[in-house]
Amino acid sequence: MKNIIVISLVFVLSMLTLGCSSSTESTNYYLLTNKIQSLQTVEPLSNSSKKQYQLTVKLPEYLQKPYLVMQLDENKIHYSLFHLWAEPLNKGFSKALLFDLNNEQSSHYVVSSDNTHQLTAEKILITLDYFHITERASVILAGQFSVQNGTNKSYQRFTFEQTLAADGYTHAISQMRLLITQLSKQITMSL
Repeated sequence: MKNIIVISLVFVLSMLTLGCSSSTESTNYYLLTNKIQSLQTVEPLSNSSKKQYQLTVKLPEYLQKPYLVMQLDENKIHYSLFHLWAEPLNKGFSKALLFDLNNEQSSHYVVSSDNTHQLTAEKILITLDYFHITERASVILAGQFSVQNGTNKSYQRFTFEQTLAADGYTHAISQMRLLITQLSKQITMSL
């Protein structure tokens, strides 16, 4: 009888230990654009009186992974295993920036470099250095962009940082989206 109680106790304790060691956190996926922004139509070149630009976005290698990134200190980053981009960041960033650039009331229209049937001589190249969450409860977007109008080419550096007013990745992503809008305004002023 004593052996049965000991065996039962060992079984219960081992089940509790196994239950504590398994992860119950679910994976979350995030987008930088909503459905309406993603369905934006591309204006045909022949029907437009606006100046056309072609957008290319380049990411550093550490941002080419699907994981959301948090900078922990000066030289250390952390990949979140349970919080991922729903689409490649390069694609999502480009969609969001295209939406913002094309919704400005201006004399230009920007297409993605993926639209090879709409190639144009004018180009906008975005090279990102940073686009992530920091341990200081902020999000950062930094890099440079160049605008090429025919043979003229201009470069500008940019750095935008936004303090987070709430906890959580959902709030951080919404603030990251606002940084893209700020970049769009800076690019628009240079066109």
